Amino acid sequence: MKLDIANQLQKVTVLAKKYIVIIVALIFGIMYGFLILASSQQAQNKPPEGMVLDQVNAAERPSIDESAAATLKQLRDQNIEVKALFEEARNNPFSE
Repeated sequence: MKLDIANQLQKVTVLAKKYIVIIVALIFGIMYGFLILASSQQAQNKPPEGMVLDQVNAAERPSIDESAAATLKQLRDQNIEVKALFEEARNNPFSE
């Protein structure tokens, strides 16, 4: 009985070695097929457009305090060197 199992196992390994490329290609094909199927199901399960728009509109948008914006503008106008750097960066953004 032990010899029968060993002989059968040897036959299976010889057959597997003969068709190893096909077996590996089949395994990768099954994996990619599963990934494509899973991604297509995810695309079909997306929420309705109305729900997405409601969540986008409900999101809190960041804002800056008006007094802070005025202070920043005043500081920018007072520092001539920084103002020159801003102007140069606007005119030629790729200079070093």
